[in-house]
Amino acid sequence: MTVKVGFKDAFVLTLDHEHPKKHNLVVSLNIINKMKGDIPPRQFREIVIALGDFFKQETSERMDTRKSQALERVLREIYLNYYEKEITA
Repeated sequence: MTVKVGFKDAFVLTLDHEHPKKHNLVVSLNIINKMKGDIPPRQFREIVIALGDFFKQETSERMDTRKSQALERVLREIYLNYYEKEITA
């Protein structure tokens, strides 16, 4: 079953398992929960840390274009590093 998440649903709080085979539940944003299922664990962790760092620095309601472009570069680097390792493995 495929569940599509709309943009409005992305920031809804959900309960999710802290670890897939454990019973402990944690509060999570819906978008993070959906990403977790689609991204390998190491890459997911790097992406969440990069997003957290970005939002810690972002203090205004309106995002600075330069900062969002810097975040885009970081996310692109994570993505490319992961797939380069996959190809050469």
